[in-house]
Amino acid sequence: MPGWHWHESGRVQVLSFTEGLATSLAGLGFLPKILIVPYESAYPGFGEVHVLADRDHIDVCKPEGKDAPAYSLLLEFIRANVSDGMMSSSIEAAAADANSGAACGSADAADVEDLVMTSSA
Repeated sequence: MPGWHWHESGRVQVLSFTEGLATSLAGLGFLPKILIVPYESAYPGFGEVHVLADRDHIDVCKPEGKDAPAYSLLLEFIRANVSDGMMSSSIEAAAADANSGAACGSADAADVEDLVMTSSA
């Protein structure tokens, strides 16, 4: 796959999150809670990976607020890796993904724009 190893050249930075709590499968009481994506699968072998100890698979990509560790880490990552010239196209692309349901969790365009605009402050 062309470009698959861009991370090796430093052209692409990667930030990954994984759950720290086992997840209950659809409320089925007779099934044990499990880690859906264990650390070994969440870490692609490069970049940063953070285990969110108090989040399960369902909630791992839904920071509970601006003071949540995942929000802070993501904001720091954006600030470190996105240039000012990329801001407007990044907002448009992320907002389109959020509105189409392609983005993880329940973010909407306003959430994405707030996160990206905060990162440039």
